[in-house]
Amino acid sequence: MKNWDKKESLQFLGIVLLTVIGLCLFWGRQGDVAIDTGREFYIPEQMLNGQVLYKDIFNIYGALAYQINMILYNFFGANTLTLHIAGNIAGLGIIILVYLIAKQFLDRFYAILIPVFTIFIGIFKMHIFNYTVPYSFAVTYGMLVVLVSLYCLLKYLKTQKNNFLYFSAFFAGTAFAFKYDFAPFLLIFPLVCYLQKESFKTFLKLVLIGLIIPIVSFSSVFACGVNFNDFINNIDLFRRIAQAPSLTYFYQNNGVFLNLTTSISILKNLSIFCLILLLWKFVAKKTFAHKATSYILQTLLAIILLTLIYKTGFTFIGIATLCLCLIKYNKIFTDKFNFICLIALILLSIKSIFICKLGFYGIYSFPFLLMALTLVLSEYYFKGQKYLKLILALACIILLTPPLKSEFTRRGLYKSKIETQKGWISSATNKTASALLVNFILEKTDKNDKIVILPEGHMINFLTNRKSDDYYGNLIPMYVESLGENNIINHYKQNKPEYFVITDRDMTEYGKQYICLDYASNLCNWIFENYHVVYKILGAPEYTVLRKNE
Repeated sequence: MKNWDKKESLQFLGIVLLTVIGLCLFWGRQGDVAIDTGREFYIPEQMLNGQVLYKDIFNIYGALAYQINMILYNFFGANTLTLHIAGNIAGLGIIILVYLIAKQFLDRFYAILIPVFTIFIGIFKMHIFNYTVPYSFAVTYGMLVVLVSLYCLLKYLKTQKNNFLYFSAFFAGTAFAFKYDFAPFLLIFPLVCYLQKESFKTFLKLVLIGLIIPIVSFSSVFACGVNFNDFINNIDLFRRIAQAPSLTYFYQNNGVFLNLTTSISILKNLSIFCLILLLWKFVAKKTFAHKATSYILQTLLAIILLTLIYKTGFTFIGIATLCLCLIKYNKIFTDKFNFICLIALILLSIKSIFICKLGFYGIYSFPFLLMALTLVLSEYYFKGQKYLKLILALACIILLTPPLKSEFTRRGLYKSKIETQKGWISSATNKTASALLVNFILEKTDKNDKIVILPEGHMINFLTNRKSDDYYGNLIPMYVESLGENNIINHYKQNKPEYFVITDRDMTEYGKQYICLDYASNLCNWIFENYHVVYKILGAPEYTVLRKNE
């Protein structure tokens, strides 16, 4: 940064300012009362109270994010403000690092364009897939440190100083401890050692350095009371979850697994994309009697291309990047720096390489894929063509305006607050049912009562300071299939909570509809036989509160 000129410093400050504006505008309006978010707030508090992750607390993610949030709770208090601040710091860090990394191999224009695009898809975002209060803090914390790892790797390639490589391995291992999705990125290190002719001793150091944080994180879990049998049982449970039909259904419809319909659609869009690029390249090279003819034709092709991208929402960007890399493989391979950059970016995008859905997991792969695609196009297909920059600037305006308008419309709807001594979360003005449930729990139940909200509702538990069941308290379809309905019923026969709350959350994304209607019906029958309805809240969502029979 000390070598930056005045323009670069202003650009950096502009990106930071735009990010901060987004963080302020959407403060407290990200996350969800019923879906995922509550787990992220609830679990660290239970760990702080002595519950042990993977033994007492059911969880499918790495331990490190929960351990860090537990430490934050210990110092700053178990409230929503603590994690909102932590999430916003992570979001700001992600944007800054995207800019710093893009600067390493792209010119100034693209280095600005990519973080700006990333701000609008990840910071100006109401959905639980965002960069500040996400479905899992593990993914944003992991994304932050893996970006640090990538930055250090690029600095190593430019300076040949091994200290940068060691730092890169350390942060890559840390990212893995946060979220296992970052495991493919670890493959970059043997490749780099081979291409850079590093010694086996250096590679061994990288392995050991990369293992430091995962070992510390998992050792602390064992130190808290997890034994070998617990560990084996969790591995088996993870295996069952990975094979759960409802998870497969979710992945097939949300951009992780391909199915026949999406495969055909991706191939069709990819073919059109490549055809337009070929025509564009042909027009750009062809000499016309009037130069304006070339610009007009390129603009028309750009409009067609942008329309395709807009309608498909960038879903095929990963496949397009791979295809363009393969076509220019010989040229890319001879440029060691760019080759390693592209491999690293692709490894970081594996989860969304086939379908990049910005409304789901694709939002976390998108910056890497966009950097890779921009590098390939600008360096190997349209090098030196300034007109491409104008087209990309136009693309930003066209592609970002509709979703940005949509997010601000949604933001306007989320004016209500569900607020307690533990903090607040925003709620749509037409969805008052959750606020009514919170008031009922605070006024009509005892602080020591255990309240299980099905299929999930840990945010309500967190806000009201009431315990849920830490192992069987989240019963979305894939968990019921994996844990086994009979095991769940037997558990609740032995450990009867004072209250059950059943909601009408739609589970269509998992191939089901409602709990009690077309899954977990035996469990619900048991609940209604042993509990009686004491309160019913009609609205969105609908809540049925049941108290244990005397």
